[in-house]
Amino acid sequence: MKRFVAIALLLFGSFSLFAQQWEFDYMGSLNVVSGLIAPNGNMVSYGWQLDEYQSNRYCCAPFVFQVSEDGTYSQHCYWDLYPGMFYDMVPLDDGNFFAAGLTCDTVNLLYDAFLTALFDSEMNLIAANRFDLNPFFNKINSVTAEKDSDGTIVMLGDCYSPSKTEYRPCFFRFNQNGELLDYRWVTTTTGPERYFGSYQTRQLKCHPSNGNLAILCNWRAGGLGIFVYDHDFNYVSAGRYEDNFDIMYDNETSSDLWLSDEELLAWTERRGSQDNVGQIHLAIAQLNVDATSSRFEIVCHRQDTTEQTYNAPGLGMAYSNDSTIYGIYLSYRYLGGEVQTGICLFNRDMEVLSCLLLDGEYYDYHPYMIFHQEDGGCIVFISQPGHSHLKILKFSREDFNPIPCSVKDVPKEAINVSAFPNPANDEIHFDISELPAGKEHRISISDAMGRTVMSRIIRGEGNVLTLGVSSLPSGIYTYRIYNAENEIVSGKFVKE
Repeated sequence: MKRFVAIALLLFGSFSLFAQQWEFDYMGSLNVVSGLIAPNGNMVSYGWQLDEYQSNRYCCAPFVFQVSEDGTYSQHCYWDLYPGMFYDMVPLDDGNFFAAGLTCDTVNLLYDAFLTALFDSEMNLIAANRFDLNPFFNKINSVTAEKDSDGTIVMLGDCYSPSKTEYRPCFFRFNQNGELLDYRWVTTTTGPERYFGSYQTRQLKCHPSNGNLAILCNWRAGGLGIFVYDHDFNYVSAGRYEDNFDIMYDNETSSDLWLSDEELLAWTERRGSQDNVGQIHLAIAQLNVDATSSRFEIVCHRQDTTEQTYNAPGLGMAYSNDSTIYGIYLSYRYLGGEVQTGICLFNRDMEVLSCLLLDGEYYDYHPYMIFHQEDGGCIVFISQPGHSHLKILKFSREDFNPIPCSVKDVPKEAINVSAFPNPANDEIHFDISELPAGKEHRISISDAMGRTVMSRIIRGEGNVLTLGVSSLPSGIYTYRIYNAENEIVSGKFVKE
């Protein structure tokens, strides 16, 4: 066991953020694929370790990296197991862990079989199994796993058929002892299910009560698909968000929350938005699983910047028990080469409460995973390209300074200008008496560097919007009030 713990000061503009920080320089080539927060609070990441290229073969092995809350950590590399990687891991009711992985043909570098493993709480290997490919397929693209509502483990693989040049899902169900209960290799698809072959799996979501399995996929040409199967792995329905370029959800889509039997809240991207054609913007999306309807909210509007999700499978958002959600993303400028990790805090109504960018020493670190904490905070994994240096940052809810927002009626003679008082100290008021009726409006506030520090939906009846600004650093801020079609008013104010 080793220990390396540091306390770091993070800056977002002039925000002072205090986060507990763990830093690790990997010895050898470790490749982190994904991770989780264990029931005991430990942070667990996993993937594969690549050794030297030897005798015309790549030597690789699955690994698990575990960090406790006091900063002690342990690294486990399973060289005696099959060559390959761990792609997903599920905590079990008895404190053990189920790992879903892939084995690797070290000559051709193709993933050619499924790997499952059972570990105790210290990551000691209890059992392992290999499941060879069905002859219909020649390689596996990815694998993901989740605990179903009945306590069993569903594992979903993405297998490639060279004869059809398409991907197909394959399903496995295990009990918590790692024993195989059921499986289905989907080698033939007809009707709407045939579209699955044009997609690659991103994430499996087991419904908490009705037994359905939702598969979030990305179309290889761009766009999002959701395929629904029942508890017995029979096809139910499919939804494809790809017909309208202007509302296309794209790449790295993930979800951490079912809103209803038919709706998922997703953290995704939207290309071709009307204000910046060709750029990518983050979007919080309410997706109907059959694609008959959707609703989305754009998160960022930095004119010279692309914001996009960039994370391990299924770990781009984290739902907290107080009905708020964290989303992690990558922000970069086209010309300046500036790369930053961003964190967004929003609620079930897709209302953005706060956005933070990690500056200073965290430039050029890419986001990988985000997890919520029981105290309302979050844990973020970021890494430099090449995966040789990993930082784990733990934030409290206070670091995000959610800004209070309310709408009320005041006498017309008390409304002096569009924004008052200016300069502001604790609160600032905005005249919204001229907002068109029947439309949803939003206010966005940016700092002097053009970074969005707050974006809120305007809800309620009244003619004045009041925002609490006591947590904002002193400086000059720009505000915009707009709807989907037009900007209604904009201006600047000074925070003392």
